[in-house]
Amino acid sequence: MARIVGKPGRYGMEHEAKILQKQLLIGMFLIMGIGIALGASFRFVGSWIAWVMVAAELGLLWYGKRLFSRLDDCRKAWSSGSEGEREVADALAKLPDCYCVIHDISTDYGNLDHVVVGPKGVFAIETKRWKGSVSADGNGGLLLNGKQLSKDPVKLLTGAIMRIKERLIPLTQISDVYIQGLIVFPISYLDAKWGSTGSAHCLVPDKIESYLEQWYNPKRTLSSEEVERIARGFAALARMEEGFECVVTADHGR
Repeated sequence: MARIVGKPGRYGMEHEAKILQKQLLIGMFLIMGIGIALGASFRFVGSWIAWVMVAAELGLLWYGKRLFSRLDDCRKAWSSGSEGEREVADALAKLPDCYCVIHDISTDYGNLDHVVVGPKGVFAIETKRWKGSVSADGNGGLLLNGKQLSKDPVKLLTGAIMRIKERLIPLTQISDVYIQGLIVFPISYLDAKWGSTGSAHCLVPDKIESYLEQWYNPKRTLSSEEVERIARGFAALARMEEGFECVVTADHGR
């Protein structure tokens, strides 16, 4: 079993909690507003003010429903993303004990869902729990159900890798670390072959272990001491984030 640092889906769960808080606050204000308008409409029964209050109540209900719907869609998206990260985390936990897995690391370019460090190298993993078919667009990017995406996940992951590497070098004193980007799709139909998606490879969770076994780093492999230093460097970066939690680590006699 791989050594595990951090909690998968933490970033998404934090956003879920914030959205729920917003929904509760909005609900409270809507109830108060409707209560005030309802009281005023009873007070002025028979006058035009009562009708204005009724219109205000209907307007508040319409606005509240729309706002709640948008927030709920956003919350569901974060919830689905967190679930996907946990699914990928389950697959990563099955890696041999020479690997270390760090979950949820923030960068200037966004959040890295998982990082795997082992003898074969370093792998930065982004999880996308998309529904439908994922394919290459012919220019190194991805299509979802044949449509272009507003934000290219390959470019975003590449940018995050570049930024995280800049922060990692001072912590590890290893300047020639190569980080391979992976995008994992737990529930999508994947039709994007390696080499067709630029600098990141796309795969499904149950292919991760075989991918790492077959992976060949053209530069070099990592010694056990380098694996340890790099893993500690990533763990240090993750712990810089508020709310980071170290969860499980296999016993390595240390």
